[in-house]
Amino acid sequence: MWYDEGDTAYLYDNTGTLVSTYRSTGAGPTTVPTTVPTTAPTPVPTTTSSGTLSVTSTPGGAMVFLDGVFKGITPITLTGVPAGTHQLKVHRIGYDDYSTSVTVLPGQTVSVPVSLNPSSGPTTVPTPVPTIAPTPVPTGTGTGTLSVTSTPGGAIVFLDGVFKGITPTTLTGVPAGTHQLRVYRIGYNDYSTSVTVLPGQTVSVPVSLNPSGPTTVPTPVPTTAPITAPITAPTPVPTGTGTGTLSVTSTPGGAMVFLDGIFKGITPKTMTGVPAGTHQLRVYRSGYEEYSTSVTVLPGQTLEVPVALGVPSGPTLVPTIVPTTTPTQVPTGTGTLVITSSPTGAKVILDFSFIGYTPLTVPDVPAGPHRISIRKSMYRINSTTVMVEPGKTTTVSVTLHHIWEGINPFN
Repeated sequence: MWYDEGDTAYLYDNTGTLVSTYRSTGAGPTTVPTTVPTTAPTPVPTTTSSGTLSVTSTPGGAMVFLDGVFKGITPITLTGVPAGTHQLKVHRIGYDDYSTSVTVLPGQTVSVPVSLNPSSGPTTVPTPVPTIAPTPVPTGTGTGTLSVTSTPGGAIVFLDGVFKGITPTTLTGVPAGTHQLRVYRIGYNDYSTSVTVLPGQTVSVPVSLNPSGPTTVPTPVPTTAPITAPITAPTPVPTGTGTGTLSVTSTPGGAMVFLDGIFKGITPKTMTGVPAGTHQLRVYRSGYEEYSTSVTVLPGQTLEVPVALGVPSGPTLVPTIVPTTTPTQVPTGTGTLVITSSPTGAKVILDFSFIGYTPLTVPDVPAGPHRISIRKSMYRINSTTVMVEPGKTTTVSVTLHHIWEGINPFN
């Protein structure tokens, strides 16, 4: 079976043994024969008893397969392993595979320390930031500062998968070394790169975000008359000519407010320091039709936008968790959502809107049922419906399962 991984593919026979490596280079594909060391095939009588297998690797974070089935990431301890001989394979991108046979004895623990060797073939180099010297910096030699700006501003910044703030932002006390930076803004393509922070120095990363493809136009509200913000002159207002204030109210209250795709708070909401110009406003409350419009903010002035949310005319989707109150009543007030996942750094979608990455605390969530979807690359999507109660904190904790879990890639 061929197992493809970017520029390199691996050929396994029916027993899970790596036979050869197929690597694509600039001069054309070449096939590199791979020899897998094996241990003495001394048979061990199998019994109904089991033992424990502990696998570590240098470096860590390698994938562990036992008898062709993905078991987890090193370091890992596998309990309840049937006594007998098993085929162990340890894999990490950029390193040669390690394969061997291990014998597990009843009631005993077998420790397998693995030292992975860097692969001799070419590896994919992440796109560097041109202004940062690519010289590796040993970790543990102090801290530095990372300054991130973006065009346009107001983008979400993640460092090593952890939310750090909104651009422009300056991060102090960043451990010296190489880190993964990601900048995200709704309506624009994600920006990801590796940055190297030097001890006692400031690294500036200016990011120019590129607009993504055409966005889906929100479904209009057919059952209510369109609510129009106070009419302003249609002449575009140049950016950078000052700021104004935007005040948003809704009927009913407790709706979520998004400005240019960024969550701003719960109605009634007054936003100061809004850059003069045209912005996209979106108001959403669970159980009501979404409201979207363009608003123009003038320098030094306050723009008031009253929104009357309409009840959907079509059939309403029944949430999987039935509220304990009478279905005809709409809970009032707000609560707090605390969302965690293992592993962390998973994308959180609340009522079909992206709100951040785990671990995440979301205050002022309108009381009532909400749909939460937690997603992470190479892991299965976890979706659920939760009931937020007024004045209370609702905790959602999920364990994400790898898409390879329980799958034998050698068949």
